[in-house]
Amino acid sequence: MTMTGSVRWMLLAAALATASSAAAAEDPRVFADADQIAALLKTEGHEAKVSVDKAGDRMIESQHNDRNYRIFFYGCSEGIVAGPCTSVQFYIAFTRGKPFPADRIAEWNGNWRFGRAYLDSEKDPVIEMDLNLDAGGMSKALFLDTLDIWFEVLGNFDEFVFTDPDAKKADSPEPKPAD
Repeated sequence: MTMTGSVRWMLLAAALATASSAAAAEDPRVFADADQIAALLKTEGHEAKVSVDKAGDRMIESQHNDRNYRIFFYGCSEGIVAGPCTSVQFYIAFTRGKPFPADRIAEWNGNWRFGRAYLDSEKDPVIEMDLNLDAGGMSKALFLDTLDIWFEVLGNFDEFVFTDPDAKKADSPEPKPAD
């Protein structure tokens, strides 16, 4: 490679690095940090309170469409308060007053890509969605897009949990015989 060719490659590399730095400055990284995520939620108009769970681990309490949900932090080094974490989990449990059918949970998990559903120890339906933020976090734009996915999952699961599938069948008119 000639000296001129080497200079061109160095200039190209420098230009790409500058463009990458500018893009990073416009769209900062989001990490599994309770204070950072709570501040981001607040700037987007959502409630966000950093608190601790029964084990003393930090979490965020928030709300969407009158439903309270939590964000838990996992993979934290040096204790959850001091060290960085590697992932978060969006979580909500619904109380219906009666056990939720396990076959309905299996139906949800078989039909929906995002959001893992299960029954807790009291047979209440729970939905969770994990988010890996290790190895450099993710862009703010991608985090906000993922938050929108969580809100969609939460809303769809809420409707799924509180809609009686048998009521839909009972309200359906009888099919008319073919002529």
